[in-house]
Amino acid sequence: VSDAERFLLFNCVQTYLALEPEANQEYERLLREAGNAEVLEMQLTWAEEVEQRGVQKGLQKGLQKGIQKGIQRGLRQALVQLLEQRFGAVPDRIRKGIEAIDSEERLQELISRVLTVASIEDLGVSG
Repeated sequence: VSDAERFLLFNCVQTYLALEPEANQEYERLLREAGNAEVLEMQLTWAEEVEQRGVQKGLQKGLQKGIQKGIQRGLRQALVQLLEQRFGAVPDRIRKGIEAIDSEERLQELISRVLTVASIEDLGVSG
């Protein structure tokens, strides 16, 4: 029996066969004995493994989303700073318009245009 087949068999037994209280106590005692590391390792049921994969995937997505939001925040701050250096105080409606942008590409495009526009209004950003 391969390791994969052994895992699936153990998972089936663990999931679908309920032990009587005495048998469950004996099973727990056997698990605690030295030399049963393999059995302890196989105790992770298929559902738990799938759940762990889902949690990992969710964490990765959340981390990626957090990184993306951080990049967008940095680009917004950079855009406002550049506008302040070039044109002075940035009107609130322009700031609100910048805060509403959730596209990195759009923010980068606006940053690159700061040096070429004649006025802050020429950027076409308003809240």
